Amino acid sequence: MRETHRSRAYRRHPLRPAVRAPSVHNSQPWRWHLGHDRLDLYADFGRQLTATDPRARALMVSCGAALHHLGTALAMLGRHATIHRLPDPTRPDHLATITCTPHTPTDLDRGLAAAITTRRSDRRRYPAPVPPADLRAITTPRRPLAEVLD
Repeated sequence: MRETHRSRAYRRHPLRPAVRAPSVHNSQPWRWHLGHDRLDLYADFGRQLTATDPRARALMVSCGAALHHLGTALAMLGRHATIHRLPDPTRPDHLATITCTPHTPTDLDRGLAAAITTRRSDRRRYPAPVPPADLRAITTPRRPLAEVLD
């Protein structure tokens, strides 16, 4: 598959897809720190919407979406993301440390990364319940995008 303008942009700035992740009311409640050999994800509690998210659950889901988008973009760029969750017990805002190893991107990696730019939020109600077979299909992982270590 040939390189697209999106993949060239990701190669220059791999965090671009991560900041496109859906977040509660588009608050983007995360911060990234780029180290020499790793990336660190931090929750930005200053962006927490305490009136609608008093326990920071939506904030954490938003940060998880950003982390997922980063792993997806890195896979497309030929890097496998290894994610260490909550690496510093003294810093509850330090959500993850990400290190990378070489990876051969697949067509699926490229397709998933391309889909990041076409995602849209739609807050309308579904016209009918989601059929159980469809729900299983969209919630069953096809393959791990990142190795998650505790």
